[in-house]
Amino acid sequence: MKTSHDNIGVRLGQILKIFLSGEHMSTAQLAQEFGVNVRTIQRDLHNRLSYLPLTKDSNQCYYLQEEALGKLGFKDIREFAKISGIGNLYPSLSDEFISDILLSRFQSNNLVNKYDRKLPFLIKNQGFSDSSLHYEIFKILSVAILKNKHVQFMYRDKERNAKPYRMLNNSGIWYLLAVENHVLKHFSLNFIKDIILLKESFKPSVEIEKLILKDNFVWTSQNVKEALLEVNIDSKEYFLRKSFVSSIKIIEENDDFFVISCNFSYDDELLNVVKMFLPHIKIISPIYLKDKLHKMLQDYIRQNK
Repeated sequence: MKTSHDNIGVRLGQILKIFLSGEHMSTAQLAQEFGVNVRTIQRDLHNRLSYLPLTKDSNQCYYLQEEALGKLGFKDIREFAKISGIGNLYPSLSDEFISDILLSRFQSNNLVNKYDRKLPFLIKNQGFSDSSLHYEIFKILSVAILKNKHVQFMYRDKERNAKPYRMLNNSGIWYLLAVENHVLKHFSLNFIKDIILLKESFKPSVEIEKLILKDNFVWTSQNVKEALLEVNIDSKEYFLRKSFVSSIKIIEENDDFFVISCNFSYDDELLNVVKMFLPHIKIISPIYLKDKLHKMLQDYIRQNK
């Protein structure tokens, strides 16, 4: 069916969609589909979309190499967004919207028009930190979790043997949630060393699974601690809207600041939030955490003099 596309961007997005769906198309078929001449389609394929791993079949039809793309399409992109926790980042993840996002990336790479390099949006997510996490650790833990296998590793110079349940990214830090000595614990993946996948299997506990899946990952009553934070009043709307910590209650407020009580399960969870809002936030309690942050800042200043 012949359609009219007078916009080069729309045409390129639709061509990409055709190839991502696994179709084989000749230049003549594409020209007919989009109401342009064959020379225009050839320019699209060989110049504007030259980065794509296109090849020809025996009928001289173009298609995307499956091994190059891993047979991934829009459905896979949506699933990855969901798994990564960014499913709600964009207003839509429809096929059309994904094409538009990818097309913007083409423009930024100067593949459409050298005078049109500007992206229509910028994303600066401060919730993720630059991690030194080694992929091999991530891969071994993934296999162990899926196959319910024990793992052995060094953690802060101590050997551990644990039953892994999940890996969790919270405030930009990856954690392993695992049972050790019948207790659900968290381990920062950046401190896990010399990990070994053991042959020993375990049967996952339904109760542990329920604890892990609880909102805000407050796993056990023994882990939950309360903190008091003083936050600059100018940060109130953003701080409360983003729900950086759980069980927030405003207990005091004036023209300069507001004080909240909140729950946290481990020190880094709260410290990472506080560091994001410095110097517009203070830890009132617990005192040990206030002192810990103070020491971290002193060490940083001393190392960067």
